[in-house]
Amino acid sequence: MTLRSLQASANNQGSVAPMTWKALSAITRDQGAPFISYDGFDARWKQEEQLPPEQQPLHSLVDRYDGAGLVIKTNKKEAVRGVSDENPAKKKISQMARHAMK
Repeated sequence: MTLRSLQASANNQGSVAPMTWKALSAITRDQGAPFISYDGFDARWKQEEQLPPEQQPLHSLVDRYDGAGLVIKTNKKEAVRGVSDENPAKKKISQMARHAMK
């Protein structure tokens, strides 16, 4: 399974594994798997919630997901919660706003 391979690779490198839907779809397409979209993933995620934990492969592999992509569970946790790369200017503004509120 693609997600398991990405998880193992990230764990071997000691990194987190955020993936955009576009990147994930490109990887799965190259392996002959079907297209993965947010809506399809979300529907499958919700179906799994009805199953016992041992029958929830997505829940065991994915930390979280949103409209931008997903984050695969790894041994390393993200410092900043988010799937997509944040705009550096927006990040700087957020930092300045937090500093001003101190």
